[in-house]
Amino acid sequence: MNVKSFLPILFVVGGSVLVVTQGPKAVAKAQNMVKTKLQRGELAETAKSMRLDIAEARKVPRPGHPDDLADYLRELRAAEKQKDVALDAWQRPFLLEWDQGRQAVLRSRGANGDRDACTTEDFGSDGGDDICERIDFTPPKPREAL
Repeated sequence: MNVKSFLPILFVVGGSVLVVTQGPKAVAKAQNMVKTKLQRGELAETAKSMRLDIAEARKVPRPGHPDDLADYLRELRAAEKQKDVALDAWQRPFLLEWDQGRQAVLRSRGANGDRDACTTEDFGSDGGDDICERIDFTPPKPREAL
């Protein structure tokens, strides 16, 4: 028998081994990419609502008060009964933390669950995988009448 006749079998066996060893990782990576994309949109909508509430002098949770944030999120998205909206796509609580001055960061810790750098991509390739939205807690100045 010659080696060329075994090549198709080697490719099948090698491919199967690759799928078995790398398959779960590849599937998890693809799932996390989709979750990150969806979470980014959801967090942006939440931050938009929070900014509007601040501008209109409505009550919003202050950074560093996780229970108040959870209550605010549940009230804001009361129509979504199929999941706990106070948890991110990985079932971890959202964070609202002071950043600089009157700026705060609304954060999901992303797929790895660690508090690390905010990512600007859906793949966490820039040093972190946290999904963040900045929120200014400085109320806007009243507009003068025209």
